[in-house]
Amino acid sequence: MPSSFRFRLRGTRWLAAAAICCASLVAAVVYHVVYAHGLDTLTQLGRHRAELFSAGLRSSIARYDYLPTLLALNPEVARLLREPHDPAQVDRLNRYLARINAEAQSSALYVIAANGTTLAASNWNQPSSYVGSNYAFRPYFRDALAGGTGHFYAVGATTREPGYFLAKPVRDAGRLVGVVAVKIDLAALERTWRQSAEKVMVSDDNGIIALAADPAWKFAALDELDARQRARLTSTRQYYTSPLPRLSVVWHDDDQLALDGHRYLVNTTPLPILDWRMRILLDLQPLKTTAGLAGLASALACWVVMLLVLYARQRTRRLRERLAARDALERTVAERTAELAEANAQLTREIAERRDTEARLRVTQHDLVQTSRLAALGQMAAGLAHELNQPLAALATYAGNTRQLLARGQRDLAEDNLDQIAALVERMARLTSQLKLYASRRRAEGSGAGTARPDQALDHVRHWMDARFARAGATLITAMPPHAPLLPLEPAALEQVLQNLLANALDAMPPDALRREVRVSAGEDDSGRRWLEVRDSGTGIASELIDRITEPFFSTKPLGQGLGLGLAIVRGLIEDSGGRLGIANADDGGASIMAVWPPSAAPTGEPA
Repeated sequence: MPSSFRFRLRGTRWLAAAAICCASLVAAVVYHVVYAHGLDTLTQLGRHRAELFSAGLRSSIARYDYLPTLLALNPEVARLLREPHDPAQVDRLNRYLARINAEAQSSALYVIAANGTTLAASNWNQPSSYVGSNYAFRPYFRDALAGGTGHFYAVGATTREPGYFLAKPVRDAGRLVGVVAVKIDLAALERTWRQSAEKVMVSDDNGIIALAADPAWKFAALDELDARQRARLTSTRQYYTSPLPRLSVVWHDDDQLALDGHRYLVNTTPLPILDWRMRILLDLQPLKTTAGLAGLASALACWVVMLLVLYARQRTRRLRERLAARDALERTVAERTAELAEANAQLTREIAERRDTEARLRVTQHDLVQTSRLAALGQMAAGLAHELNQPLAALATYAGNTRQLLARGQRDLAEDNLDQIAALVERMARLTSQLKLYASRRRAEGSGAGTARPDQALDHVRHWMDARFARAGATLITAMPPHAPLLPLEPAALEQVLQNLLANALDAMPPDALRREVRVSAGEDDSGRRWLEVRDSGTGIASELIDRITEPFFSTKPLGQGLGLGLAIVRGLIEDSGGRLGIANADDGGASIMAVWPPSAAPTGEPA
C-alpha cells in the first residue's frame, strides 16, 4: 500500500473519530440544557396546577361551612336535644334536615346528642339512615363537643362511602347539649381530576392517599405504616376495613418518584385542612423524549458539518487526481491511435462483407414474401370453397324441388323455393364481397359496421339446414328471450357463424347417440355483456385439442370430409367484431362454443 494512501486513510480515521466525539459531546450538552430548562418549566406548571386544584378542593369544602353553624343556631335543633323522645319533634326535624340537604346538595345532615347517638338525619327514610347510630368515636364529634369545629375525612361507618365531615357544637342556655354535622361528598371533585387526565393525589398526616384521580391509588399508603399509626386508625375507624396497602412508589430525591413504570416530577403543596398534602405528578417521559430529540438533532448537525468538511477535502483531492489522470489519458490516446487505425481498416472490410450478406438476405426475404402471399391466397380460396359448398348444395336441392313442384303445377311452393334460391344467391354475393375485403387487408364488413338479431339469423339458417337435421335425426332447440339482443355483426356474418357452428355440432354427435340435440341460446347480462352459445350433446372435445381446433386447416374429421376452416372463420368474424370465442366441454356432456362481446362492443343502432 502506498505511504501517501496510508497517510490519507489515517487522517480520515482521526477526523471521523473527532467528529464522533464532538457530536457526542454536543448531544450530551444540549440534552442536559434542554432537560434542565424543561424541568424548570414543568416545575412552574406543576406549581400553577397545584394552586388551581388546591383552590378547588378548599372551595368544595368551604361552600358547606355555613351549614352546621346555621343549624346549630336553629331553636328546633336545641329543642330536639332537650326532648329527644318526642316523635313529632323528631319527624319534623328529619324532614327539615332532608329539605335543607337537598337544597345545599350536601351528602348528609344530622344531629348528634351529647352521648354520640344520632337523633335526626336527612337520610332518616333510607336504608343507610344515620338515626340511632353512635358516632362518639369520631374525632369530629369529640372536637365539636369540646366547643370547637370538627374536621375529619373518613369512610362512613354506616354507608361505607367516604366523605369529609364538618361539625359544630349546639348550645342551649350556654350549655353544650349536642353536635350538628354535615357530610360532604368529594367524589365529583375526583371525577373532575380524572376527566382532566391529571395525576393528582391528596394524602393525610399518616401518608394515606385520601383523594386521588386514579381510583387504584385511593386508600393506599405512600410509606409503610407502623403499629402506632395503624392502632390510631383502627380506633377512629377512619378508613373502616381498608387494608391500606403501600403504593408501589420509588422516591428519587424529594421531588421525583417512579410509579407504574413511569417517572414523575412531584409538586407537593401543603393544605391547612387536616394537615393534608396535595401532590401533582407530571410525567417526565415527554421531557426526556424532547431533550433526546434535541440532542440527536444537534449531533446530526455536527455530523453534517463534518461531512461537508470531508466532502470539500475529498473534492479537492479528486480534482488533483483528475488532472493527473488527464495527462495519463493523453499519453494513452497517442499510444492507441495506431491500434485504432488498424481496427478501422478491419472494420471497413467487415462492412463490405455485411453489405453483400444483406443484399442476399433481401432477395431471400422477397422470395419468402411471394411464398407467403401464395399461401394466403390458397387459404382464402380453400375458405371460399368451404363457405360456398353448403349454399351450393342447398341451391341444388331447391332447384330440384322447384322442377318437381312446377311439374306438379304447385306454383306457390315453387315460388317459395325460388325466393330461397334468391336469398342464397344474395348470401353468396355478400360472402364473396366480404372475402374480397378480407383479401385487401381490411376488416370484414360485418366486424362492427352493422348489427343483426340472432333469432332472425337462425330462422334463415334453419331453412338451409332443416333437411340435414332431419337426415341426422337431430333436434334444434332455441333458447332466446322474446326480444333477442342485437349482436355487433352483419346479418351475413352472423349467418356464417351460426351455419358453421350448427354444422360442426351435427358432425360432433355420433350417429348411434341416444340423444342428438343442438341448443342455440343468446342473451345479455346486467353488465351489458352479450353472448351467443351453441351446445351439442356429443362426446365433447379432447382437452389437448381445444386450443387447436380454431387453427386454419386443422380438422378432426376423416380425410376428405372437411378442410378445417369453419371454426377459423368463426373466430375471425367474432374477434373482428370486438368479441371473444370460448370453447369448453359442458358439464352434462357435449361441447359448448360461446361468443361473448363486452359492453364496449354493444351495438346501438337498428339491425342492418
